[in-house]
Parts: sequence; structure tokens; C-alpha cells
Amino acid sequence: KLREVLPKPFRDLVVGKSSMMPLYRGTIHPLIPNMAFVGFVESVSNLHTSELRCRWLSGLLEGRFELPSVKAMMGHVAGEADAMRRTTRFYRRHCISTYSIHDSDGMCADLGSATLRKGNWIAELFAPYNNKDYKEQ
Repeated sequence: KLREVLPKPFRDLVVGKSSMMPLYRGTIHPLIPNMAFVGFVESVSNLHTSELRCRWLSGLLEGRFELPSVKAMMGHVAGEADAMRRTTRFYRRHCISTYSIHDSDGMCADLGSATLRKGNWIAELFAPYNNKDYKEQ
């Protein structure tokens, strides 16, 4: 359905070599300017990831950080796809549940927020993360 919405020059960019849409931080397609995709990435915790991506996108639009180069973003996306291909059967779909903590930490770092979200290192290592760990500070 996205192909029908996009202008012709970008329609063939929707799906990359890995058969996933190459989205940096699950939001920005490095080759499609001025467009973001929030809620496209499949995850067990869609609300949490979509909310954090909205905050990340808002920070980008406010100028709190800049995107890396297109080459760096494509390299990041290719690395994620390769890791998913090696470690999970879901690599043909954009499913980040296995990598959601790493992905969320990257967005927090971009926003200047703490990437260690628990109160102590034992909890950081062993306690599960949830949406309360990502409340705005």
C-alpha cells in the first residue's frame, strides 16, 4: 500500500535487499527525503516503540540532534538486517522485538537521555524493561 502513496521515484525504495523497508531507527528511510514512518515496524510492544519513535522524531524536527549521513544510516540498517538474519526467523519482516532495548537505547542516546534506565546495575542487567522505563525525564 505504501508504494501507491509514494511518488514514483521512491516506490521501488520501499523494500530493500533484505525484503524489509530500510528504516533508520525504525522511522527514517535514508533515501526518501522529508518523510518519516511511525508505527510501520512490527513489534510485540508497538505502543511503546511507536511512542518512543514519535518522541525521537519530534527531537529530530526540533533540532536536538542531526541524522547521520545517508551512507551511515544505510550501513546501520544493513547491520540490523544482517543481525536479524543471523539470529531470528523474523528477518524478512521488520520486527524488532528481539532488539527493542538496543533500538530504544539508541533513540534515547540521540535525544540526550540516559540509556541506563533502571535504578541500579542489577536491575539494569536482570529486570525487564517496560514503558515506564522510558518516561520523559
